[in-house]
Amino acid sequence: MREFGAIYWAEASRPNLLSSSTLTFTPTNPLDFKTTYQVRIESSVKSLSGGEGMRESFTSQFTTV
Repeated sequence: MREFGAIYWAEASRPNLLSSSTLTFTPTNPLDFKTTYQVRIESSVKSLSGGEGMRESFTSQFTTV
């Protein structure tokens, strides 16, 4: 699997905070045009405060134009 950038959970200190459940993907380089990308978050992900993980993995995809 290739990695294209970094993923960050929104923090109170971030200026562009949309909500406490916002996940931001920042590509390392511009993404290719007309390409479908898939994002997967494994159920083993835990909160920074040590809370429970997700019940199941989450997968989503998007296509650049």
